[in-house]
Amino acid sequence: MDLGYRTPWKGNTVFLNLIGFNLLVPSKSGCTGNDVPKGPGASEQKKRCRPFPDMVPMLALLNVSHLLVIRGEAVRFMANRNDMDDVIRRLGYEFKDSDLFEEAFRHSSYVNELGAVGVVRDNERLEFLGDAVLDLAVSDILMEIFQEAKEGDLSKFRASVVNERGLSHVAKELGLGDYLLLGKGEELSGGREKPSILANTIEALFGALYLDAGFSKTKEIIHRLFLRYIEQLDSRNVRDDYKSLLQEFTQETYKSRPEYVLTDESGPPHEKCFKIAVRIKGEVVAGGEGRSKKEAEQRAAREAFFCLNKDREDL
Repeated sequence: MDLGYRTPWKGNTVFLNLIGFNLLVPSKSGCTGNDVPKGPGASEQKKRCRPFPDMVPMLALLNVSHLLVIRGEAVRFMANRNDMDDVIRRLGYEFKDSDLFEEAFRHSSYVNELGAVGVVRDNERLEFLGDAVLDLAVSDILMEIFQEAKEGDLSKFRASVVNERGLSHVAKELGLGDYLLLGKGEELSGGREKPSILANTIEALFGALYLDAGFSKTKEIIHRLFLRYIEQLDSRNVRDDYKSLLQEFTQETYKSRPEYVLTDESGPPHEKCFKIAVRIKGEVVAGGEGRSKKEAEQRAAREAFFCLNKDREDL
């Protein structure tokens, strides 16, 4: 297969055959492929046919098969770079450091598959930073909008916004999935549409945005992107449905749904008392009681939700 190494220069290429693959490498002279100089003066002309210097580090650091994969992926990504103007437009910000912008789209499966760990960075460090930036920005926004809300309600509101489902929705609105750099396995398994990958990618993008533009600009963009979700928070259903909140949280954090177990039932028929325990992956994390099973489950879910969120914040 032919893989073109793109450069900002116009000109000819040297045609090389490497372990059965055809690789087009830029050349500084007018010689290409079968036209490599021969005869008198060929030695001096061949020097001008060498690949551009910026190919040398890749050849030195990676073996040929990795080079081929990297160049192939780079060509694909670079071909999409012009289209990424759409992402920049939707985001409302153009990065000063384009390397940060690109790093946000580089999934670990891509880097691992290349065998280029330590040479090419994946987006996990930016994701780590973006997660913290997003939590702070949304917390600040919620404090401004819901000035009379209590701490418990604010924590619940934040969890309703900053979760895998909400983040993946915003990522899809930005069209981030189209520009992800994925390993072949993730690509074939529909990684571009996976909520977990999309959520992680937008967190990485916020991390990159924070490093490039600072917190104020990042918060402004987060406010615009998440405003319609935040505006839906001030309703009785959102305030009272802790079971749904807990399920969203545990699915995202533990990849598991909560299990509600009746541990005790007492009292006369007209004044029953039910006790419910919440288990996550078989471990009891909280309990609650009420006049009905539904009420006891909601109270247990509320206790579990705040307990698990506190543990997460204390890490």
